Amino acid sequence: MASVESESIHPTNATPRACTAALRRAVRDDDPSVLLEALAGWTGRDVDISVDSSGKSLLHHAAWRGTLTSVRTLLELGACVDRWSDGEHNYGKTPIFYATTRCRDDVVTLLLERGALVRIVNNKGQTPLSLASSHLRADTVELIRLQEGHDPDAAWLNFRETHSDGLLYGDLDPRFCGQAAAEALVTPLAINPTTRTSRRGNFERLNPSTAATGPKPPRTKKASASQLDGHEEGSSAAISKPAVPSAAQVTSGWLVLEKTLAAPAALDTVAVAADDLLRVSFQNLEALSTV
Repeated sequence: MASVESESIHPTNATPRACTAALRRAVRDDDPSVLLEALAGWTGRDVDISVDSSGKSLLHHAAWRGTLTSVRTLLELGACVDRWSDGEHNYGKTPIFYATTRCRDDVVTLLLERGALVRIVNNKGQTPLSLASSHLRADTVELIRLQEGHDPDAAWLNFRETHSDGLLYGDLDPRFCGQAAAEALVTPLAINPTTRTSRRGNFERLNPSTAATGPKPPRTKKASASQLDGHEEGSSAAISKPAVPSAAQVTSGWLVLEKTLAAPAALDTVAVAADDLLRVSFQNLEALSTV
């Protein structure tokens, strides 16, 4: 299939501004005035060319974890609906990819209404349709399928061909990654379609020999001295040991799981509760072992 790149949706000849943590927090605010105030003096082009260390612009962050209002605000400011990120492990991901990976049907629908490109393959080998098949509602998947077939002769942007990181992922499009289908689960729309539960640790399972050099997991925030021992930051008091959890704290996780299992909850909810329980339990055991 044909591949093409367009300079107009991936500008390179301009001076970027800083895509700061404060701005990334602003896109999560329900009040659009907060974001507009933070972006005073910005144009849509500024939004497009100003990226963080992973190659994502503010619109990528808004589509991923921001509010629907923030996505609309950035588009009305003139941000490009098809600007792709250019990090090593996210090259070719446009806002619709980020919205889809967070199962955000409302944002995906808005992006489609604004003419978002769907004939695009990111450097992992995923397309909006292959990702949507396991992340979005059936009606949203159908909207993407219709948009993809609107012009069947249109060229594809294929970053798997030009910027592949050489690793394996889930939700691959079988039209572009047929070689990955051996010993894999293949559906009409995706190779190794994922679920909320299976996405946990999926990269390590597919790439056991390269886990150390592949995409790094999210960093956990270190607790400050004041959080650990109750002293103000900058205090000369030493941190001796973490607080020992009470019996109520140790059992709280089990109570949450028990209530979840008793309710008519979906299996994914049960899996998440179990995962949270294990994390809390290990944290408590670690704290006890240091006493």
